[in-house]
Amino acid sequence: MKRIMFGLVVMLAVGGAPAQERAHGWIGKAVPPYPEGVEQQQGSCIGDGAGGGPERICHHMVSVVFDPQSKLRTLLVVQELPHFGKNSIGIVTDAFEPEELDDAAWQVSVGACQQTGQDDGRIVAIVKPHDVEWLGARRAWRVDGEGRMQTLPAKGVRCRNEGYGYDG
Repeated sequence: MKRIMFGLVVMLAVGGAPAQERAHGWIGKAVPPYPEGVEQQQGSCIGDGAGGGPERICHHMVSVVFDPQSKLRTLLVVQELPHFGKNSIGIVTDAFEPEELDDAAWQVSVGACQQTGQDDGRIVAIVKPHDVEWLGARRAWRVDGEGRMQTLPAKGVRCRNEGYGYDG
């Protein structure tokens, strides 16, 4: 209910829809480490879409982090920063708290989606896994070269169910 009321306030304040529940508090922060208690549940690398060779294959990463205190799952786009050592570090370039992620049945698919039948490794979609090879998207975005998520129409986006056919 709080999320709906907040969304209505935002919608009235800016004259538009409460769109994607942008989580501004994350944007511009270096990660990891994450705030105390917050854990990364998922992370997938994507390239920058501009060629650039193998060194750019993980120029951006899409992560889902979970805060057990607030029970929120947040979708982050992180741009890799130059660093020393084995562990990568990045800066959050975009962040959303989609209300679908309040329900554990909804998952985030990254790098395994198509738009109108064409593979696109930069698509991020919210899907509900079930026993089919291709999952329709509830919501979808495409990560641009700046690490911002641009809304896509969910109709026409489908994602491979990576667990389909696995029996064991």
